[in-house]
Amino acid sequence: MAAVDIYNVHVLDNPAPLTHPLSFEITYEVREPLLEDIEWKVVYVGCAEDEKYDQELDSVLLPADTPGRFGFVLNVDPPDVSKLPVDDIIGVTVVLLSCSYKE
Repeated sequence: MAAVDIYNVHVLDNPAPLTHPLSFEITYEVREPLLEDIEWKVVYVGCAEDEKYDQELDSVLLPADTPGRFGFVLNVDPPDVSKLPVDDIIGVTVVLLSCSYKE
């Protein structure tokens, strides 16, 4: 059984232009107290063929030392379009939201 369960991630203001901030409403449950914080990270995948174009939009550390259900809204700035390959600005992409404990 996992120490933390993610119950829901709702993408707010979806769809939105590429140049607008992104917002995620996240609900999770801490099942057992953890000694260290959990990290939530948002990465924009700028090009499927090359990781060097990935942009970490934000990361936050939240305590997980108290069992219970919690929720928060994670607001992040949009990707820097000037750092994306021209051919990949328009089209399919990935925004990766991760939750990790003890890298």
